[in-house]
Amino acid sequence: MLLGLYPENPDWRRLTSLDGVLAMLSRRSGGEARAATLTIRGWIQWCRGSGSFARELLSQADAEQRGYRLAELLAEVVRRGTVCGWAKSKSSAWRKFGGAVA
Repeated sequence: MLLGLYPENPDWRRLTSLDGVLAMLSRRSGGEARAATLTIRGWIQWCRGSGSFARELLSQADAEQRGYRLAELLAEVVRRGTVCGWAKSKSSAWRKFGGAVA
């Protein structure tokens, strides 16, 4: 799941909802808790195929809590240019405006 290989097609609606909840929580928390919310938000952006947004959120997580290991690991994945498995597939890739696969 972490690299977007399973399940075959993610539930983008749930991930979008989760991102919204995490955004709210990150504004109301600090330290390790905020780093955790920013890290998962970065992972969601990476899964969507948006490395630049992912990099920014992971950078914020690192600034909030130096040495937060999951943020460091995901930042390395993004730095290496790894593309999320879901983003590679037309049938599973996130579509900003939804809709069916052409």
